[in-house]
Amino acid sequence: MKKFKSLFVLCFVSLALLFTSCKNENTPEAVTEKFVTLIQQGKVTQAKELCDGKTKSILNMVEGMIEEGLQKAKSEGKKFEGITILSSEIDGDTAVVKYRNNGKGADSEKESSLNLKKIDDVWKVSINKEGANKEN
Repeated sequence: MKKFKSLFVLCFVSLALLFTSCKNENTPEAVTEKFVTLIQQGKVTQAKELCDGKTKSILNMVEGMIEEGLQKAKSEGKKFEGITILSSEIDGDTAVVKYRNNGKGADSEKESSLNLKKIDDVWKVSINKEGANKEN
């Protein structure tokens, strides 16, 4: 009986740790961090999975420019090392996340923002053509 009780307590503690250690990856902040990191790594195809339909179309049009920009940044010695989330504003099914790039020569003083929409309970990056070139 004592072994059973010890085993039960061990299982309960393990499950509690498992559930508390899992972070929610379906937040505007988590999606922004994953999307920007994938773009910085040149993984545009994977980044598209985090986007709504219009944004996927925009990425299809600019995919070559993204790759050229990354090659140029690399040749200039720039190194991207993720982002720092500055703030996020959620209004119903839309969100705006403000962030800065981290890394050597990564323009870390410039604040950028990303718009997201909640589609079928999943946060998706939502960029329109007008907002794609907008300075923050």
